[in-house]
Amino acid sequence: MELKPVHSSVFYLQGPANIGVVIHEDKAVLIDTGLDEGSVRKVLKTLEGQSIQVHAIINTHAHADHFGGNHFVVKRTGALVYAPDIEEAIIRNPILEPFYLYGAAPLDKLKSKFLMAQGSNVDYILKDKMDIIGLEFQFIPIPGHSINQTGVLVQDVFFCADAIFPPEIIEKYKILYCYDVKQQKETLAWMKTFPYEYYLPIHGEPATDISNLIDLNLKSIENLENLILEILSTPQKTEELIKTVGDTLHLELNFEQYFLTGNTLKSYLTSLKAEGKVNCVVEKNSLRWFKL
Repeated sequence: MELKPVHSSVFYLQGPANIGVVIHEDKAVLIDTGLDEGSVRKVLKTLEGQSIQVHAIINTHAHADHFGGNHFVVKRTGALVYAPDIEEAIIRNPILEPFYLYGAAPLDKLKSKFLMAQGSNVDYILKDKMDIIGLEFQFIPIPGHSINQTGVLVQDVFFCADAIFPPEIIEKYKILYCYDVKQQKETLAWMKTFPYEYYLPIHGEPATDISNLIDLNLKSIENLENLILEILSTPQKTEELIKTVGDTLHLELNFEQYFLTGNTLKSYLTSLKAEGKVNCVVEKNSLRWFKL
């Protein structure tokens, strides 16, 4: 499978989760590795056919569909792994992802490859700037979607990770997973000021202007905030809120999506409470949320 060019020595393999490829002379760096060995195997085959050795992996954050191919690449090539602080702990200990979604020893259904990838070692924690394969890589924190998600800038191409999603994903899922809504809004507003020539999200196509896409993602957040506030005009238990939001948006959540959606809504509740728009109280052994 051919790698698609972005700019200069930067390429990507398009898929459900794009895999970035930066090439310099006879060495390459992968930006994320996809869900499992299936997709990244295609990248290795292409590079090996050109006598290019994968020297390193840079993970933008520690969700399974971004580091699931690490183990295979490291085993096959000996590549070094670079990852953000905190996120690296999950890459090394992938049980932490289903653990934080469930809040205790996770149910077996939450240990699927979509939520618990095969782990890998992490050799280096990302710094502001690092020289890798003779090129300068800059690492820019873009938290919100995850606790310490980090964007990668190289050759005037900015890898956006999961800071932004394309319209088709917003339309399909309605609720975009988010660890910290306040940080996500700040990240999106900040990204509007970025001066880079090219942008490549993990889910979507390369672009030279992402301002409209940022607005679309911000609008999605605003719409969900407003829906939650409308629903909480009548006090709701957390579980009730998940169901009411899901029903209103005509969602049919599967087992994994239920926990992803539930945690995302809790993130919205945290943000709205910090803004003084909602509050919660424990009554009769039940946590209830209400609009102020």
